[in-house]
Amino acid sequence: DLGVSRMPGQGTVRILAFAEGGALRIDVEDDAGAFDEGRRSREGLGLRIVQKRLASLFGPGAGPEIHCEPGSLTRMTIRVPLEGALVE
Repeated sequence: DLGVSRMPGQGTVRILAFAEGGALRIDVEDDAGAFDEGRRSREGLGLRIVQKRLASLFGPGAGPEIHCEPGSLTRMTIRVPLEGALVE
């Protein structure tokens, strides 16, 4: 749930992917700004699993980062190293 479903009216979800500093950067963001850092620490099992999985596959720098501006924006960023990646 990206928070958009709880918004009155319409919300927007954007997915961006681009190369940055030798890594693939993937941003998923919404305009709900509903991410609750306190809730993350209590119920963040999903994020911890994603962190561990990405770290095991790509190293410690590949985990998710979350940025929230309450009531305005929530963005999750994942970076995956491009070195050794298969490019088609």
